[in-house]
Order: sequence, then structure tokens, then C-alpha cells
Amino acid sequence: MGRAPALTSEQQAQIDVLRQMGVSLHETSKLIKKSRNAIRHYLDDPVNYGKKTNALKGRPRKVTTRDERNIVRSISNSMKSANDVRSDLNLSVCKSTVLNVINRSGVMLQNAIVPFFRHRRRSHTFQQDNASIHKSISTQNWLAAKGIKVLQWPACSPDLNPVENVWGLLVRRVYRHGKQYASVQDLKDALLIEWNLVTAAELKNLVSSMPNRLFQVIQKNGGETRY
Repeated sequence: MGRAPALTSEQQAQIDVLRQMGVSLHETSKLIKKSRNAIRHYLDDPVNYGKKTNALKGRPRKVTTRDERNIVRSISNSMKSANDVRSDLNLSVCKSTVLNVINRSGVMLQNAIVPFFRHRRRSHTFQQDNASIHKSISTQNWLAAKGIKVLQWPACSPDLNPVENVWGLLVRRVYRHGKQYASVQDLKDALLIEWNLVTAAELKNLVSSMPNRLFQVIQKNGGETRY
């Protein structure tokens, strides 16, 4: 008899939701009380997690070249979400796999960023963090070819987006007192309730903190801030 998966189906569902909310691996580990290695193992291949597979050399591709072409074609001329594309194409992969294909293709930059820059009279500087897909040679070459000026971003820089604090707020409220959920639907229902309870004053307070966030980054020379 084979060894049972380290994560239950409920825990897998919780991980999916938390990662979609932008919760860090470290925080996810604390919330569901499972090791980071166990969570990484699941995130490496959610579709086949816990299934018996034959030993193969190298990691098989999650999507074929044809799948990638279909994903790019589907997203290029529409406002579809990654989940919509996955459903329309009947793909047996997770949302993050579809997003990775889209990001590698440059579709988002082509459809959103380039038109924005072309229709502005003033010069603008494009900013993105140091995620691997952003720093790839193909992405850098593409931006240069389009004449888009990119702001140099320090390594391990703080995330200034106030929405990260909103995700943290939701996580604390949903999991207060060590609360756990029996199904992904229960977790989604709880998230929706807490989301609707977030007040305009709380959001305004976070947005109002932006000048202080920027000041602290400058003061810390790009280092860690209290945000």
C-alpha cells in the first residue's frame, strides 16, 4: 500500500485559495499547519499530487506546445480570465500554469501596457518587480524593442501595494482563533463574508499610507520597511 498524500483535499483547496490571495508560502504553512516542503511539493504539480506515477527522467510538460498556442490565441482578443481560458479549452492544469503561459507570451504587455504608453503625451516609466518572468531576457528584449523605459528595481525590495495588507487582513479574520474549513466552498463563503465586512475607512487608511511607504523605502535605501 502506498504512502498517503501529506495534504488532504481540504488542505489542498485551502492552499489554492491562499496562494490566489497572494499569501506567502511561510504564512500559508503557519495557517494550515503543514511544512513548506509539503506545500511546495503540492504546488509543483497540483493536478497529479498524490497520484502514483511511473518514474520518468525529467519533469513532463504540463501543457503541450499546441495548448500554449491555444491559450495565447484565446486570451489575445478577449477579456477572459485564466480560469475562463482553462475551462473553455478543457485543460487539466491549475490556474497558475495558464497564467505562466500568458506571462511568457507577453500578451498582457502587448494588450494593456503598450496602448497606455502610446496614448500618453508625457513620458512614463514602467515599473515591475524582480519576478523571474519579469526579469527574463525575452521580456527585457521585448520592452526595449517597444521603447518602454523600465525603472531599475532593487533585489528583495519591499512590496508597496496596499492590497497586500488587505489580503493579510482577510487571512487573519478568516482564520481567527485557529478556524479551519471542511471544504473549499466553506472557505470561499467565509472569505466573501469577510471581504464584504472590510470598510471603506480601512481601505482609505491603507491608500493614505502610500506617501509614508515611499518615504520609508527612500529612508531605508530600498531596504525593509514596517509595511
